[in-house]
Amino acid sequence: MFNQEFTKDKAGALTVGLIKEGRLVWTKSYGFIDQRHNIPATETTVYGIGSVTKIFTGLMLLQLVDRGKVHLTDPVERYFPEINLIPRKYPWSPPITLIQLATMSAGLPATTSTVGDPYAMGPPSEWQKQLIAALPRTAYAYEPGTRRLYSNISYSILGAALERAAGRLYLDYIQEEILKPLGMTSTSFFVTPDLAPRVAKGYYLGEEKIDPDFPQQQNGHQGYWTPVGGLLSTVPDLAKLMRFQLGYGPDSVLKPEILESAFTGLVASDADLLYGDGVGFSAVRNEDGHMVVLGHGGLRRGYVAAYEFDESTKTGIIALSSTSGGNGEYKPLVRRILSMLNPNSRGGTGQPLQENH
Repeated sequence: MFNQEFTKDKAGALTVGLIKEGRLVWTKSYGFIDQRHNIPATETTVYGIGSVTKIFTGLMLLQLVDRGKVHLTDPVERYFPEINLIPRKYPWSPPITLIQLATMSAGLPATTSTVGDPYAMGPPSEWQKQLIAALPRTAYAYEPGTRRLYSNISYSILGAALERAAGRLYLDYIQEEILKPLGMTSTSFFVTPDLAPRVAKGYYLGEEKIDPDFPQQQNGHQGYWTPVGGLLSTVPDLAKLMRFQLGYGPDSVLKPEILESAFTGLVASDADLLYGDGVGFSAVRNEDGHMVVLGHGGLRRGYVAAYEFDESTKTGIIALSSTSGGNGEYKPLVRRILSMLNPNSRGGTGQPLQENH
């Protein structure tokens, strides 16, 4: 099924992995990380993972709550008063909270109102400076707390507030408190010398006219999008994250009861109840309405990521692609396969998974 989807574009690279009960039991790679030089994709190929990065920002929030540094209902301005640089369209509303940012219910738009969003490019070390510059050019889209609206700038503000609350740089915190304990050695906000030979060149196949090198220029230069979509990673590394989220530890990152409280806590949903956002994850109801998968997707010019799991069967699928804007649709395919593997979902086979890894 993945091969069939990949051949719709026949461009770039695709690496997929199947996780069962916390173990990466099968992987497969397609295409080339550099078409010009015919370098084949492998299990260790590195991709831009876009908004899957939000999972890490969400975990940082949960850790700081568990450690008594913040509360979910704390006003954002307590830690990041610069949020008041955003013009207040609704002066009667109370200050927005950390949980509203995390669940996309703060009334903020996807990005700034500036054409081209120039603040979304720049080194990770300067991401907060660019965020502050972008805030006066941002406007509330809805009254805070009244509806869900997917917002990248919300997660950037959340990352800034958490950095202040922790008293540590966001980049250092994610590295030391999440990536290192999980053993995610091939995940980074930077294109390090070790990662560089394995980074898949991104190919944008859409109608928008962009520089062919733009997908590569984004790698390690996400500007204020750094806490939103700045990470690079591999399927085996993300499998370690999924193992943790499926409840297999380590507890040093977050106690199981805290993690479970996030998954069973507030999820701000669209009116059709097909999609919602929780603290660092999305919840998506499959096509037949009989199953909800958790995780997150990622989309950048040149890269697509699908990271989804079914808690009831302890099964997950990760698909990382170095093309976007084409005909391949990996996110719906991942959910379709998870539905097939769930015996309680309409059309599910319930067949046991064969290990091949």
